[in-house]
Order: sequence, then C-alpha cells, then structure tokens
Amino acid sequence: MDQIFHDYYDKILTGDEKLQEIYATYENQPVSWVHCENITIRELVNKICDEFEDAGFDLDELPLENIKDKFMEFEPKVIVPEQYKYLIAAKNRLKEQFALLKNIENLVNDEHHQAILNKFSDSIKEIDRQIKDLL
Repeated sequence: MDQIFHDYYDKILTGDEKLQEIYATYENQPVSWVHCENITIRELVNKICDEFEDAGFDLDELPLENIKDKFMEFEPKVIVPEQYKYLIAAKNRLKEQFALLKNIENLVNDEHHQAILNKFSDSIKEIDRQIKDLL
C-alpha cells in the first residue's frame, strides 16, 4: 500500500486504477484473491481527504503522512482459496514420492518402472493445470 500511495502521489499511477487490481499487481496476486472496497485510488484519496475536512482539518496544513496513514488502513485482504492450498500440498507430496520412486533400485529394474513414473508425472501435470485454473 505504501508503494501504491507513493506512486499515486508521484503521478506514476493516474488514480483511475481500481484498488483491487493495482494491489493485486503490486503484490503479484490473482485479482480474484484480493478483497476490498470497489474503489479507485483517486476515489479513496478523495474519501480520506473529505473525512479530514469533515473533521475540521485544513488540507493545506495537514501533513501528507496523515493522509498516507489513513490510506494504509484500507489495505485489501488476500484470501487464498483452500483448494489452491490443498493442490499445492498434494503436488509437493507427489513430487517427494516421485523422487523416491526414481531411486528405488528394485523398482528401477522393474519393467513397469517407467509407466509408474509416467503416472506420477501426469498427476503432477494435472495438479499444475488445476492450480493454473485458480490463478
């Protein structure tokens, strides 16, 4: 949020960007995982300034830090879907088992060795596909 505020203040951001979308970009998160008020950066800053004015503050004398501190209170929440967490855990377990199977000597000599490894590999690829669908 700090970087978003500074980039808006420095006119790197126009202010027309939705908070949800720009936060997702800055934090490298899927937009659908970011939850916040449906508001643009400019609308949020204007809302904050209006609140200060309504409270009797003169914006010309108000330190920028006060506006920034209030801006930081609006930080969106990132909610990672449970399915994503489960898929990552399953993928990691499969990869561990895959690595073990590749090194079991008795299995290496088995005629079905490659077929077993292929099934593991296919399972990992399917999990990757499902993870990608969640992003």
